[in-house]
Amino acid sequence: MKILVTGAAKRIGAAVVKYLAQKGHQCVIHCNRSLEQARELRESLPNPKQHEVVKADLTDPEQRQSLFKKPFDVLVNNASQYIKVALEDAQNDTLLNVYDVNFFMHFEMMRLFHQLCKKGQIINILDHRIDHPDPRSGPYAFAKKSLRDATLACAIQWAPDIRTNAIAPGFVLPPDGVPLEKMDRLVQGTPGKVAPTPEDVAKTVEFLMTTPAINGQVIYLDSGMHLIAPCSATQLEKL
Repeated sequence: MKILVTGAAKRIGAAVVKYLAQKGHQCVIHCNRSLEQARELRESLPNPKQHEVVKADLTDPEQRQSLFKKPFDVLVNNASQYIKVALEDAQNDTLLNVYDVNFFMHFEMMRLFHQLCKKGQIINILDHRIDHPDPRSGPYAFAKKSLRDATLACAIQWAPDIRTNAIAPGFVLPPDGVPLEKMDRLVQGTPGKVAPTPEDVAKTVEFLMTTPAINGQVIYLDSGMHLIAPCSATQLEKL
């Protein structure tokens, strides 16, 4: 299969590309600011010439559409930006930015895939916060919840030509600037007490790709974190 992975130059996106390339799939590696890393990733893959690097700002309509000059089979909407801002501090421009990079551009990519590729699969990478939003990053969680709802709606409307599913990871990698020790403490607060790995996300992408009967599902990779009620404000301050 030919697969476009957005935000694929590093972190989870790069792990997805590596895993799928090793399985013999052809990958389109999307990046925006990390062009050199994307090129290095391609060169590290089996048969690097069969893979492609594409650079685009997904918030720009023309650049988004440029990714669809050639059809592909699977769209993995992975590009994201974790923006930590409390609800009371979120100004209008901040809200619009959070929604633009975590919902609107992904939804527009989904619609372009439907319009121009017509058949295949969409897999959206969400976040375990869609069930219990952290008020310290409420707008981010709201945007991811909107993407979850779009996943389910499109799974109904576009089937059987396009299957639409999602993965909601938990504490896979700490955000930039957050020490690993802090993430380890958060993992110990989950029922399973095990952190999912980027490779776990990649394996789940392949599982969804290769299981035709799955449509409209959200798979949580969070060691059961989504089952826990929201923390109190006092508990949150300790994390």
